[in-house]
Amino acid sequence: MESKKDVFSEDYFFGRERSNYFDYTFYDNNQYWGPIIQRLIKLGCKGRVLDIGCAFGYFLKRVVPLFEEIHGVDISSFAIERAKKEIPSAKLEVLDIETEELPYPDAFFDVITAFDVLEHTQSIKKTLGIIIPKLKQEGFLFISVPLRDTWVGRIRCFFDKDTTHISVPTKKELLDIVNELGFEVIESSYYLDIGYRLRGVPGGLELILRKKNSLRAGTVP
Repeated sequence: MESKKDVFSEDYFFGRERSNYFDYTFYDNNQYWGPIIQRLIKLGCKGRVLDIGCAFGYFLKRVVPLFEEIHGVDISSFAIERAKKEIPSAKLEVLDIETEELPYPDAFFDVITAFDVLEHTQSIKKTLGIIIPKLKQEGFLFISVPLRDTWVGRIRCFFDKDTTHISVPTKKELLDIVNELGFEVIESSYYLDIGYRLRGVPGGLELILRKKNSLRAGTVP
């Protein structure tokens, strides 16, 4: 029987049989990542960063000058091997965040990012509950998640070939989760992912969050 990790193989990133990608290397461009990096600079982010679902490491390699330590995890061993070639100085792990423990102390990271990852998990709330303890007080969490209740989301559902998109929320559901978990919303913006991030088009919601409440490891309200 095929494991969940096996799904995210080379075919997932290049084959278009199991996902919406036909060549993931298209995401290796500054137009896609530039606005996010500018926000990191504006917020004065530094120290340690962890990218959940780092894929080929295209985001992480662009933020090397901003952080003292670069960390990334991904469920795909194929993706992590590619990422190691992109950023050999980074600390990268193959890991299923839903079933395997994050190998970091609590309150370890200044910034954690999860771009277009949470929709692949059984529960956005539970997954964020696993991530939160690893973030320092006043640390920043950057997330982006596709939405199902916008006009773009309703159209996309007819064309979405990715069967791992199992937790696509409404905007209200997503905001309710982050508020319940004790985050302050610093910035909220719509985007459409078309190989670069088309701002203002409501395909998904990108949130910059600041951790305010002290949560114990593994605790989800």
